[in-house]
Amino acid sequence: MRSFDGHLGDSIPKNAVLPFSMGPRNCIGRRFAEQEIYLSAIKVLQKLKIGIADESRDVKFVYRIFLQPEQPIQFTFTKRSEGM
Repeated sequence: MRSFDGHLGDSIPKNAVLPFSMGPRNCIGRRFAEQEIYLSAIKVLQKLKIGIADESRDVKFVYRIFLQPEQPIQFTFTKRSEGM
């Protein structure tokens, strides 16, 4: 039998997230939660126009595990007209 010495948590990155677990015993509400997130995003996009702020127009990317921007990208949110 394998035993752990209590240092297993040290190898897990602090920003690692697994909100619904994995495998056959994962969260039963996962699909419902994903649909709620999807529908909420649609509602926001229907009411707001999203753009990139002027100071974020010239984006430089860094190649790490994933391609990511060198600096955080800033967005602008403006209310859409009521006629939509």
